[in-house]
Amino acid sequence: MARNIITALDVGTSTVQTVVAEKRKGEERLRILGVGIAPSRGIRRGVVFDLGDAMASIRESAAEARKSSGIPIKSVWLAVGGSHISVSSSRGVVAVSRADGEISAEDVTRAVVAAESFLSKNPNKEILHMIPRDFKVDGEAGIKDPIGMHGVRLEVDTLIIECSAPLLKNLLKCVDGAGIRVEDYVFGPLASAEAVLTKRQKELGVMLLDLGGSTASFMVFEEGVPLHAGVIPIGGNHITNDIAIGFRTHVDVAEQIKTVYGSCLPDAWPKRDVIKLAEFVEGEEASWSRKELAEIIEARLEDIFELLHKELKKIDRTQLLPAGIVVVGGSAALPGILELTKREIKLPVELGLPYKFANTLDEKSAFSLVTALGVLEWA
Repeated sequence: MARNIITALDVGTSTVQTVVAEKRKGEERLRILGVGIAPSRGIRRGVVFDLGDAMASIRESAAEARKSSGIPIKSVWLAVGGSHISVSSSRGVVAVSRADGEISAEDVTRAVVAAESFLSKNPNKEILHMIPRDFKVDGEAGIKDPIGMHGVRLEVDTLIIECSAPLLKNLLKCVDGAGIRVEDYVFGPLASAEAVLTKRQKELGVMLLDLGGSTASFMVFEEGVPLHAGVIPIGGNHITNDIAIGFRTHVDVAEQIKTVYGSCLPDAWPKRDVIKLAEFVEGEEASWSRKELAEIIEARLEDIFELLHKELKKIDRTQLLPAGIVVVGGSAALPGILELTKREIKLPVELGLPYKFANTLDEKSAFSLVTALGVLEWA
């Protein structure tokens, strides 16, 4: 009997991750067979700027996953993200087709297609997802699933997630150049939500926030459906660059300093608590206080939270998400991130752990692979 193998690929700014899983008969949850992680080269803000380097990174990640799983990597489900993602909405209206007025799945499909027809045609844009947020039957709103109901007129309000068509083609070309076929692709935070958010959180109202290397992307859910999404072009690498400038050191050294001594809370550190650069660069005599380091990190994160606040204001959800914010991504590991997020956004905050994979991966590994694990769940 053929094995049901699913492979996820997440091409990030910092790393390229390939995760191989198997869906076994009689088992509710996926079983992780192997993981491959390689340094990301040729990628910036989710955008390919060097085809050769990006192909090599994907090839390296896939080879490691093949080695650890024993499964050849022939095809993948791909996470898509980056600063080129855009979000909009559209409405579609159709007449119910059946004579008895019962709404069918075909009517719902026609309504969504009608919503797409209202979009202005842009050959440089590719639709990743058209997600129905709300239906109206004969003007009655707040309907999540109209199939089986009776009416004459069906309306749908959709959330549309698009990306740059040329940039997506470049990414697909890199995967193909690595000898791998792409089964399908999904917006990264939408996939991550599958791994870390519970049904109850999505019903109550929650934001998934992914603090990545070059961007901070988010997805807002309410009443079980995606309400809003977006990408903010600031991430962990910007924090590293700020540290390099502030401490007058190399970016690689700044990244090490952030990893070892980073914190989001300046008030937690007395000025006398210092970081000696000699610990990272031989012969370097300069030293800086941990308080200064935390102030640099805090300032850049506050920029992200200010923009997030504006996004919540757009949809009238400022301080109105009962399940709060669930934080994932590399920068979510910074000490004090939960306290700072809670202070700035004024909502409950927690780390997003892929609870569905708790029995197959340790917590640290699962946390670092959230998007790829989410892609597996999505697939």
